[in-house]
Amino acid sequence: MTRKSEEPGLLSLEFKGETFVMGAEHFARTRPCGHDDCSCSTLIDEQTITYGRGELSDFGTWSIPCRVCAQVAVDQGADPEFVWPPVDWGVKL
Repeated sequence: MTRKSEEPGLLSLEFKGETFVMGAEHFARTRPCGHDDCSCSTLIDEQTITYGRGELSDFGTWSIPCRVCAQVAVDQGADPEFVWPPVDWGVKL
């Protein structure tokens, strides 16, 4: 589940009972893929963080998935089970 943190500009992300705080403004400034329109959202399960751009489906997936941002999220400690697109799609970046 994603929700606003008590501190402005931060999002609190809960994964398997653990809470991670992420600076939404930081992500907006530092998109690892370099695409200004890349963003993040959650799947319909409200647990899985999705990365991409283009159209966001009703289920929370993007028409253009971003493997670069997903990989960086996993490299920074996100549980790969709760990151979309899956980082094991093809060759590791």
